[in-house]
Amino acid sequence: MFTIRNTKTFKDSVHGYIDVPKSFVETLMDNEYFQRLRNVEQTGMRVLYPSAKHDRFSHSLGVFHLGNRAVDALLDNFSKDQYWHIESDNQSILYWAKNKVLFLIACLLHDVGHAPFSHSLESQLIQNSKPLVKGKKNSSSPLEDSD
Repeated sequence: MFTIRNTKTFKDSVHGYIDVPKSFVETLMDNEYFQRLRNVEQTGMRVLYPSAKHDRFSHSLGVFHLGNRAVDALLDNFSKDQYWHIESDNQSILYWAKNKVLFLIACLLHDVGHAPFSHSLESQLIQNSKPLVKGKKNSSSPLEDSD
């Protein structure tokens, strides 16, 4: 369909070589927020498999790679138009290219906000959090302020 040229290649132990656009690397990955994912464990399996790499950096690259394959397969199915019967004009390629880029950015950045052990500690964080919005109290809200 269409590809993004000028890429940087990463070697992944699961997916092999992953090509990431250099513009993504320079603007999204080469900063302290994304790089800290190298030190955040995805799972606790390193104890059982010491050479296994389960950090969120590698995970995010894998999600990017699989997302890229999924969106390309979807767009390929659209172009064959066997099932969809979608009529389009010449602008549709640009529309889908922009949406592919946005989707791939979301794939790459989906874990940037995670803290270490974030899923394990979610219940504690919710219990100890103050509500973000002051006002009416919702009795069913887990973030309810306990005065």
